[in-house]
Amino acid sequence: MFALKTINLEKKVSNENQIILLFDLDSSCPCLYPMLYTMKFLRFQSISTQHADLIAIKFWYEFWLEKFSTSFCESFYSTSYNFEIIQVEIDNFIVYLENNKKIDSNLIRLRNTDHTNYTTIGHRIRSFLKFYNFLIDEYLSIQSQPQLTLKEIQKIKENLNKYMTIKKKIINNFSKANKTIKSEINHNFKSMNQEMIKGLYSVISPSNSNRYNELNPFRSKSVQLRNFLIIHLMLNYGLRIGELMLLTTNSIKKSIQNHNFSLIITNTDDEFDERSKKPKIKMCKIIFYYLVGEYVEYY
Repeated sequence: MFALKTINLEKKVSNENQIILLFDLDSSCPCLYPMLYTMKFLRFQSISTQHADLIAIKFWYEFWLEKFSTSFCESFYSTSYNFEIIQVEIDNFIVYLENNKKIDSNLIRLRNTDHTNYTTIGHRIRSFLKFYNFLIDEYLSIQSQPQLTLKEIQKIKENLNKYMTIKKKIINNFSKANKTIKSEINHNFKSMNQEMIKGLYSVISPSNSNRYNELNPFRSKSVQLRNFLIIHLMLNYGLRIGELMLLTTNSIKKSIQNHNFSLIITNTDDEFDERSKKPKIKMCKIIFYYLVGEYVEYY
């Protein structure tokens, strides 16, 4: 069987000091192609993204082992990187996920069942297709396929890209179907509407000398102000929790051209943060948020 294991690194090789690898528990070794995928691509993603993508690949490896009694790595390598063996099994893999990770050759599943979360299945398949695309980029080449001409390789890539485009459109409909399936919990909003936002602000607005906010559950004015700023930044500027934790007073920079301010967030190299939720930026880049100068000055 297979399992995901988090590896703590002595040196920072990504945006964190950790990577996740898919291990074959029988051999106690990491699976070859997912390991290469992690080292060349996934290690630059957040730990949560690594985990979500590798869970989907883990399910693929479990599906392959259950159906063919051998590992996907062995099959892919022994067929000299034959992509057809992957393509013909993708629909079967979807049925496998729909059937709660069970293979039944006599099973024909009709979609729109009450207990199938097609949104989650859609995420799994999209994650797997990213892995599939990585394999195409790495192993559909003159070096890996010397029996093919460059023109033949380009034609195969073109066909595979068309296939994945069609497949992604189908997968995108899974989420829409899921809303129909679970209509009893299908709310009529995708995010907070104006009435909800107004209600939230009425609760979190900090008390001041002119008005005491009885709705705010926190008594300390400093805590009220802190929590108000947390909610306001997350709600209006799309900050994630890890990014919010990176903010300091030096994060706010005034523009030299006008009265606007920039909120600049960068990762920290502090390796000794004891908080369970670590401060981090989701991707390895600097994020800019623009604030109106009058707002910053007011608060």
